[in-house]
Amino acid sequence: MPTRHRTVDLVHLPVRSTATDWVYGSAVVPVPGTAAVAVSPPTGASRAPWCLVDVDTGEVRTGTGLPGMLRDLHVPPAGAADPRWWVLGEHGVGRVDQEDPRLAVTDVRRRGVVPVPAQALVPLGPDLVGVRGGAAGTTVVLDARSGEPGGRLRTAGIGAAFPLADGRVRLFEPSRGRAVDVDLPTLRTVRRHALPLGKHPVLAPGTLTYVGLAEVPSSSLGGIGEDPVAVPDAVVRLDPLTLRTLDGPRVPVARDVVEVLGTDSTGRLVVSGRTGLDLADPSTGRVERLHTERPWSAAVLPGRDVAVLTTDRSPLGTLAVVRW
Repeated sequence: MPTRHRTVDLVHLPVRSTATDWVYGSAVVPVPGTAAVAVSPPTGASRAPWCLVDVDTGEVRTGTGLPGMLRDLHVPPAGAADPRWWVLGEHGVGRVDQEDPRLAVTDVRRRGVVPVPAQALVPLGPDLVGVRGGAAGTTVVLDARSGEPGGRLRTAGIGAAFPLADGRVRLFEPSRGRAVDVDLPTLRTVRRHALPLGKHPVLAPGTLTYVGLAEVPSSSLGGIGEDPVAVPDAVVRLDPLTLRTLDGPRVPVARDVVEVLGTDSTGRLVVSGRTGLDLADPSTGRVERLHTERPWSAAVLPGRDVAVLTTDRSPLGTLAVVRW
C-alpha cells in the first residue's frame, strides 16, 4: 500500500492527569464550523478538565466541570432557543457557553437521567437530543431547551440520525443490520429497513458511510468450529433517504479497520484502524496509508486535509495533528 506524504505536529495540552498514557474511551471531537477539536485527558474523576484546541493557530483553551472523560460534543443548529453546546462525559451530560472564558460545564445531568456509561450524543431535531448508552442498550431523549428527559428509545446502537418529513427521523443501526424511522412526538417506531451489516456510520450531505462487515467462519481466523464471525470487509456508501447503494468501485478495508472518520477536501474517506490511518478514494477504490501510529482516538476536520489523534506513541498531554 503506498504511503501518502504528510506532516505531523504535536500540540501540548496544559492539563494534568493521574494517568500515564492515553487510553481508549477519551474521544477527540471536531467542533462543527471551526478549526477546533475538543479533548480531555484520561481520568477516573467525576469532574474532569477538558480542552478546546484550534489546530490552525495552536491556541488551547481549558475547561472545567466535565462529568468524566469526554465522549461527544454537539453544537445546536443556528436559531436554537439555547445556543449552548452539549458536552457528554462518561458519567453525564451538560451544557457549556463557548463565550465563557472558563468553559465551565453546567446544568449537568448524571446517573438516573442519562445512561451510564454514556457513549454518544444523537441530535434528533431542533428540539431534541439523544444520549446513547452502552450496556443499557437505550437512548435517553432530552428536551434541547430544558434538558429534561422526555422518554427513551429502545435502540442499542444508534450511530447517526437523518431527519425526515412530518416530524420523523431515521436512526441508523448498522451493527444490527437495520434502520428505523421514529415519530418524534410519540417516540414510536413507524417503519424498519434492512441495512448491510456494519459499524460506526457517518452522515454527510447525500451520503451515509460506514465500515461494512462480512461473516466468515471462525476457523478462518484461527478459531475452533465454523460459527460465523463478522469482520471488516469493505466501505458501505448509501443514500440516507432511499437507502440505495451509491455508484462507485468497491473500496476494500483491512480486517483491523475500526471506523470511517469522515472525508477530506477532495471527498476521500479517512479510515481509522488499529495500525494507523488510511485514505480511501471512493471514485477509484484506491487506498493509501496516511499515518502508521495506532490511534486511541481520532477525528477529521470535515472537508479539510487534517486529522487529530491521540496515539500509542504520543506522550500523554499531547495531540498529533496530521496534515496532507
